[in-house]
Amino acid sequence: MTHCNQLVRASTAFCGALVLLACGQSASGGKGTETNRGDALGGVPMEVQTAVALGQTRLESSLKDAPTAKFQNRFVSRAGDGLVYCGEVNARNGFGGYNGYRHFIVGPNDPVVIDGEAQAFDLAWSGECSDPVFKLDQ
Repeated sequence: MTHCNQLVRASTAFCGALVLLACGQSASGGKGTETNRGDALGGVPMEVQTAVALGQTRLESSLKDAPTAKFQNRFVSRAGDGLVYCGEVNARNGFGGYNGYRHFIVGPNDPVVIDGEAQAFDLAWSGECSDPVFKLDQ
């Protein structure tokens, strides 16, 4: 895929995520703080909305079966000069079973990192996700 095609695909997914956020669409199962996909973020600064929309899109694109993924304890954290999308995801594995909730980190320019898939994840989590500026799941 060319760089131009990647940009078009990413911007299309990003715009779709913003539409979901603006319309307040939710696929929540209604269980505790567990939610799926775009929550309405009315009154939240645009930089936070952008971090959430882009982070959710990038995270879902890294999962095998994104529509069935469950999310909880999601928040946006300030890391360096930017914002990072952090939380927990329970996604299906290649056999169709759920893995259990695992922490994730999605930075604006960094690869999606899920606990158990990268060395020194705990160090990255404590550095990148230690300054929450907005919590999505209360």
